Amino acid sequence: MIIKKLSGSICQDASLLTDGKQYTVYAIMIGEHNQFLLEDEDAFSFPFFISGNEVEVIDSRVSMYWKYSGPLAKEHQCSSRPAMLACEEMLERFFYQKLVDGDIDIKNVWKLMKERLDIEVATSL
Repeated sequence: MIIKKLSGSICQDASLLTDGKQYTVYAIMIGEHNQFLLEDEDAFSFPFFISGNEVEVIDSRVSMYWKYSGPLAKEHQCSSRPAMLACEEMLERFFYQKLVDGDIDIKNVWKLMKERLDIEVATSL
């Protein structure tokens, strides 16, 4: 899946995106407002979610590597999250938090996962 910033968007999150640049989507959180996971090293050193309301879908094909996971309910002190479409590794409850925190093993998994999805998008164009 490929997205780009909606022209004229004034949302602060969308201001992180470069006008006209196309971004590969690495996961989708499904909810009242879908959130797309993308990476832009000019904005952050880790991938981040952006509201589906602030982007235009250029290519709506989903990855063959993605799986659906229903919402995870909060249990005791564990976090919850909405339903997701993502690679199996990303669906682990704390994967994203560990990635943002800089866990080296998770960063290596992310790098491999990202490469796999980037190759898939590049060969499908």
